[in-house]
Amino acid sequence: MSAINIRDDNDIKVLILYLLKNLEIPLDFDTLCEVIFTIDFVRHFDFTDQFADLLDRGLINEITVEDKRKYIISTKGKIALEGMEDTLLNLVKQKALTAATRFLEYKDHGFMIIAYIEKTLNEEDDGVMLHCIIKDNLHTILNMETYVGSRIIAEKMKLIFEKRAEKLLSQFHALMSEDMLLL
Repeated sequence: MSAINIRDDNDIKVLILYLLKNLEIPLDFDTLCEVIFTIDFVRHFDFTDQFADLLDRGLINEITVEDKRKYIISTKGKIALEGMEDTLLNLVKQKALTAATRFLEYKDHGFMIIAYIEKTLNEEDDGVMLHCIIKDNLHTILNMETYVGSRIIAEKMKLIFEKRAEKLLSQFHALMSEDMLLL
């Protein structure tokens, strides 16, 4: 779980409006959920309750794009955000927007997540090699292999990688670029 946890209803609403305003593209509900949960600041039920409230109050507009329901911030939402935006810390806003932007970039590039376990060449060794790969349509984004002393632990690591590859990749980039604000 992220070190930052937002529980206040108004802060959750500000975060949703802030992201919709600054991402500047209509998002379907599932993608918006994925963006919010990639950031890992807000619990699922808190998000869905506050999103529904924003929609009911007309601060978010539902539009149809290519036969899909998508959501954008309304003019009323932009005005409300101007009055409330300062209640959310700049660090939270910056981290959330950066993580959301990276997530959407990854999604647009057709990411493929591949993870597999391979027995080592040494027959006497109980360890295995865990291979974790992220590819898009054009490039290998991440290609990592690591020795793990136990197949059971490697299986757990494989599952975590498959579930959270985008988040792990963004944290890897932040660590390697020494961008401590994003960790």
